[in-house]
Amino acid sequence: STFNLLKHRSAVHINEFQPRLEMANLLDEQHELGIIEETMGIRLTNTMKTATDDMIEAVDDIVFRTEKIATDLHKALVDTLGVKGILKLKPAVNVNAT
Repeated sequence: STFNLLKHRSAVHINEFQPRLEMANLLDEQHELGIIEETMGIRLTNTMKTATDDMIEAVDDIVFRTEKIATDLHKALVDTLGVKGILKLKPAVNVNAT
């Protein structure tokens, strides 16, 4: 589930990634991937990249499904009640714009 993906990524970041960043004094600025891989190791870096990619995909899927449910609900209400002025939910942020 998305919640489990978030928990897993957060746990790896807090318990493994962040402490290594602190020990290497790499917290205060951005660094190139090569420096991160060299400091953290390929395995941990790949674990974080994969966990982040999986989390983004899962959240995007939830946003897509929620928008579809809102659209389907609006259509059902308009069809059932025969009223055109029913408010329609719209996304607060366009996730595809980034």
